[in-house]
Order: sequence, then structure tokens, then C-alpha cells
Amino acid sequence: ADTNAAIPSGLKDEPLGYGQHWEALRNVQANHGDVLLSTEFLSKIGA
Repeated sequence: ADTNAAIPSGLKDEPLGYGQHWEALRNVQANHGDVLLSTEFLSKIGA
């Protein structure tokens, strides 16, 4: 399956994403350390 096919979850008690798409994002973040979710970036800059 295409890693861009999964839709992020909007439910309150679930993680922000799931499946291959989420795994791919977290793998990139683990390998490069400079990848943030948009919400993580906004909280970092105090927006």
C-alpha cells in the first residue's frame, strides 16, 4: 500500500496517525531527528 494512503486519526483517544504512513514518519524522525509533526513544530515556536 502507498504510505500516503492512510488518513491521520482525528479521534481524541487515538494517536495522531496509524499504519504505514505513521510508521514511515516516525522512522524518518528516528533516523534524522529533525522531522516534526506540524503541531510539534508550532508548539516549539510558541504559536
